Amino acid sequence: MEKLTSPKTTYLLQAGVEVLHYETREWQRNIEFWQDEMLFLNRVADQFSGKITRGVHNIKNFREKLFHYRTVVLPQLFRECGEHEKLLAKYIETENTSDKEAYRQKHLELSRNIQSTEEELRRLKKDLYLYLEEFK
Repeated sequence: MEKLTSPKTTYLLQAGVEVLHYETREWQRNIEFWQDEMLFLNRVADQFSGKITRGVHNIKNFREKLFHYRTVVLPQLFRECGEHEKLLAKYIETENTSDKEAYRQKHLELSRNIQSTEEELRRLKKDLYLYLEEFK
């Protein structure tokens, strides 16, 4: 199943380089927040792990996923956004838009990756919340 592109993304891709640059910086701020959030949720899972006698494998699985997102997925996405942001900044400084299609295509790709990661994190957090709710 192909992911749909949000109307916001479609609109932004037609916007100026400055708008794309701003959106990329916004993505970086979100990624930094998600990394902090994964660390916090891992600490919460740690606190519960001592109280859980059944389903220990599940809590371990959640902790591994949280760690993977915090140390692999999110840093990689942050680096990609950083590289893209630098390229956009260069285009703004030089007012060079000769590779207009290339940086817009990269922006669309990053937008889809951000959306996908956000959906995955939302699902992971929801599953974790529901799982931990059983042990209150």
